Amino acid sequence: MFKKLVSKIDDYVSKSIVECELMGVDKGYNYFLINASKDYLKKYLQNLKKYIPFTIVATEQLIVQEIKVNNHKIRIGGNLDLLIYTDNQIFIIDFKTGRSKTY
Repeated sequence: MFKKLVSKIDDYVSKSIVECELMGVDKGYNYFLINASKDYLKKYLQNLKKYIPFTIVATEQLIVQEIKVNNHKIRIGGNLDLLIYTDNQIFIIDFKTGRSKTY
């Protein structure tokens, strides 16, 4: 299923460009962005494949945690791209790097 989906990314993106009547995507910066987007999506899908089957727990969620360091309270946080649950494990996946951390 994933191989078929990944192989059709170029077609899906091209069809969307036509449907949205986007202009100037065949050269320059727009051409670069379109191709970088296709490559990114293919990489993302290939990375996600290793977690099948999974349950999506959260997406694009702001996480803030207060910690105590030497009697000072510090708030740290960031944006959670994807949190999935599979095989009694929770994975936090970073879309930019494709890396995941198991908890």
